[in-house]
Order: sequence, then structure tokens, then C-alpha cells
Amino acid sequence: MINRGRAEVAVIGGGPRGTSVVERMIAHLGQDGAAGVQLVLHVIDPFEPGPGHVWRADQSRLFLMNTPSRFPTVVPVGDAAEALPTSPVHLSFDQWRERAARGTVAGLPTDDAAEARSLGAEDFPSRRLYGRYLAWVFRQLVEHAGEAVVVHHSAEVLAARRHGEGWVLEFDDGAILPVDAVVLAAGHLPAKLTPEQEKLQDAATWVRTAPLECSSFSTSSTPSNPGPAMSGAPTSRGSSS
Repeated sequence: MINRGRAEVAVIGGGPRGTSVVERMIAHLGQDGAAGVQLVLHVIDPFEPGPGHVWRADQSRLFLMNTPSRFPTVVPVGDAAEALPTSPVHLSFDQWRERAARGTVAGLPTDDAAEARSLGAEDFPSRRLYGRYLAWVFRQLVEHAGEAVVVHHSAEVLAARRHGEGWVLEFDDGAILPVDAVVLAAGHLPAKLTPEQEKLQDAATWVRTAPLECSSFSTSSTPSNPGPAMSGAPTSRGSSS
């Protein structure tokens, strides 16, 4: 321990995984007590904590989740929550969506509230709306942290090095943070492309940006059977990765 009366834990990554870590630590602290030690949770992410990079709220609403509204949650709910330490936040995404549809989620933008009203439990929400839920959960955790203190650092961690019984973290802005423990919850990280993948990326970029010469196509080249995509078959608003 760096300070025997204070436990400092760094959570590297402030997306859903990091938010779940913070939620569980606060829940266990509420059940087991602090035993005279103040818990400080340092959440480190350059993006907004809760949604992080993947679920940020500034992305197009055309990008949808790959699960219906009734499935996702970032906190324990229902039967699964009964045997666990009680969470300070009790809403799944769908329960939050119902509140948002009724207009009882403070500060929610009108377009997000409109989407919430347009959805049912079996509909696929946008990644953007789920990001709003994640941001709301994180804010609730900060407000109801009890004996814990949650601090968000808008930075990236460049290095984590052992220092005595704890760790020292180096941030991209030059700051240094000594902590007792580190949780890696980085989620999706940028990947370096292989040479073959770089060729595919270059080819895809060329196809996407090359002008289409419509005059090079004649009506005789139109297929007799246009297939589902040309015959009015429904298509999705978007996709999620």
C-alpha cells in the first residue's frame, strides 16, 4: 500500500468494461465496508467515461447494436443481481430506455429521447443511444459512490511500472500517477495492419473514392433478376461492429 489509510486503484479504460469494474468495486465496498481505508478509483480514458471510444454519442445514429433493447446491461439486474452485492445503479438499458421515453432522464437530448420512444424491447437501438445509457450509469456511480471517490483522467497511459508494493503510471501528457493496483479494461485497441491488410485498405479506399462513370453502363447490362437488394427487400439502418 502506498498509503495505509487510502487505497488507490487505477482502471485503465473507461468504457463498459471499466464502468463495470467501478460499479462492482463500489457495490462490494457498500456491502463489506471500507475497514478504515478510503477507496479512490482512478478511471483513465481520453474519451467520456461510460461510453468510451466505441459507444461515444457523437457517432451516426445509423450504426445499430447487434442485440435488441431488452438484452444489454452494464449493471447486474434481475435474478442475476440477487446473489451479488447491491449495485447503486439498478437499471438495465431497456429499463433506462423506458424512462427516457417517458421523459424522466434529465439532460437527455431531444433526438435521443425521440429514438427511445420509437423503440420497443425487441427493436435494435443505435450505438449512440446505448452510449447515452453508459454515460448516465457512470454519472450515477460517481454520485452514489458512498465511501469511494471516483476520479476521471482524460488521458492515455503510456506505461505502467512496478514501484515497491504498488505501480506508477505514466500518462501521455507527462503526468505520473502512483497507485496500489491496476485494472486493465482497455477494450478495443487500434491494431497495426499487416502489409496485406494495408493493400486491402488502399484498394477499398480507392473504390470508395473513385468517381462512377455512369455512361460506361448500358441498359442491356442490367440483370434480368435484380435480386433482393433491388426488389424492395428491407435493409437495416446500419450495422455495428
